[in-house]
Amino acid sequence: ESEPQIQNYPNPFSSKTTIRYKVTEPGFVLLKVFNQAGKEIANLVNEKQSVGEYFIEWKASGLADGIYFCKLQYGNKSEVKKILKIN
Repeated sequence: ESEPQIQNYPNPFSSKTTIRYKVTEPGFVLLKVFNQAGKEIANLVNEKQSVGEYFIEWKASGLADGIYFCKLQYGNKSEVKKILKIN
């Protein structure tokens, strides 16, 4: 049983980044971005998806530079990736 995989590039990024994630079992998928305080900043994916590899672009212009956390969740799996926004 493989764990979810999440990656973003470029990392660090300035105004936008592409997030790649893999879903290893079909079902309801959540992909969200949080700030360091744990506040939800973006809800990128909130839908049923099939097994596969997905790409989504996150535009973070207007947000402060710093560390953000991208969380992928589906089934009983979850993974968090630290992403860094710089100018």
